[in-house]
Amino acid sequence: MKMLMTIVIVAASAFPAGHALAFSETYCQQHASAYANSHAHVGGSAVAGAAIGAVEGAVIGDLVGGKKGARTGAEIGGGGGAVAGVAHGSAAWQKLYDEAYATCIKEN
Repeated sequence: MKMLMTIVIVAASAFPAGHALAFSETYCQQHASAYANSHAHVGGSAVAGAAIGAVEGAVIGDLVGGKKGARTGAEIGGGGGAVAGVAHGSAAWQKLYDEAYATCIKEN
């Protein structure tokens, strides 16, 4: 019996305690990234932001400066809207990643 306990102790010490945790963290990072990538539409947010910004910019530009103002407003609004859309999409991606990672760590 003493020999069996010695074998078990030696075998258990061959694997560091952090090994299982490291595997779990790596797995959960990959899982969370894949989940966020498939559910957050960062590119779609940029396109939507650009479209909304362009329309709003054109309306404001038209009110302020007529047709030339509308074109300038659309260009500025489109650019600003795209940047805002990416920022919003990135925040949504991070939120999804964090939630999936936390769930995975709890389950593993």
